[in-house]
Amino acid sequence: DKERIEKQKKQIEKLRGVIAARTKPPRIICPISQDIMLNPVVAADGHTYEREHIELWLKNHKTSPMTGADLEHTNLTSNIIARGMVQDFIEECEAAGTDPNEAV
Repeated sequence: DKERIEKQKKQIEKLRGVIAARTKPPRIICPISQDIMLNPVVAADGHTYEREHIELWLKNHKTSPMTGADLEHTNLTSNIIARGMVQDFIEECEAAGTDPNEAV
């Protein structure tokens, strides 16, 4: 999973210009970091977050960053659908003419 995330980070860096010119789909943006989620997880509030950012949040809070309501638990579950949406977005950017394998 770390290898996949690193590969996607590199792709996004190379595609930053194309991504900036396009509207990022809100469903793949972490509500905490406001960046594309590479390791999306669902929290007890039903919202999806980038794992790294929600884990940091949960170190100091037991509430939802979205609603402020108390969380029933702090378990996080991978959101495979959101991860697929991120991959689709990257592929759409590539199809728009940016090859992530080219040297920048």
